[in-house]
Amino acid sequence: DLNGPHRPPPQPPRRVGRGLTMSSSLLRLARRAAASAPASTLLAPTMFAPARSSVQPTFGRLWLQKSSPVVNVTMGFASGTDKPRKPGVASDEEMEAFFAANSSEEIVVIDARNTNFELEPDDARWDDASGAPMAACGTALRPRACNAPYDRAAKSMDLEGLEPLLTKGKDTPIITHCGGGGRGQKAKEYLIAEGFTNVLNGGGPSVKANWEKFGGI
Repeated sequence: DLNGPHRPPPQPPRRVGRGLTMSSSLLRLARRAAASAPASTLLAPTMFAPARSSVQPTFGRLWLQKSSPVVNVTMGFASGTDKPRKPGVASDEEMEAFFAANSSEEIVVIDARNTNFELEPDDARWDDASGAPMAACGTALRPRACNAPYDRAAKSMDLEGLEPLLTKGKDTPIITHCGGGGRGQKAKEYLIAEGFTNVLNGGGPSVKANWEKFGGI
C-alpha cells in the first residue's frame, strides 16, 4: 500500500441523547466503573436494567448501567447514585420552576419530621451530626422553616407555628418535607385540603438536589 498502513478514520463521539455526547475513552472509563460497582448499588428511578451495558442521559448527567449495578458518571468520575424519589416528590425541573415563580424571601418550609422519636423512631437519625437537624427550624440556619410534624394516626398537623410566616395567607408558597418525602407528600395533601394553594413536596435531606435548594430557608 503506497499510502502506508490502513488506518480507519477517527470516529466522532457517540451520541447518547438530546445533544449529549460521550467519547470512546470516557465510555470505556464508565464501563470499567460499572464493572467494579457494588451489586447493592441502587437503580435510578428512570432506569430499567437491561441485559447489556448502556448509556442513557438523565438531567444532563450520563448514567451507565451493567446488569443491576449503576454508576453516575459526571466529568469522567464515578460515584454512587441517590435513592429513587418517593411518589409526589418534586423533580429537579419542578423545583427550579417553583423558585423561578416565587421569591425565596416569601417561601415557607414546613418540616413534617417528628421530634417524638417514640412515634417516629427513624427521625432520631436527623441529629446535629446529620447536617439537617429539626432543631434548626426557626433559627438563623433556617429562618423561614417551621417544624409541624405530620401525625400519621390523626392524619393531621398542628399549624399554629406556621401562621406568623404566611406573608400571603393561604397563597404563600410552601415547601413541605420530611426525611425523604413520604410524610412530606402527606403534609402537602393536608395543606391543600385546608385551602393552601401553592404547595410543593421537596422530599427532604435524602433528596440532595432539592435539599440544596431549600434546606437553608
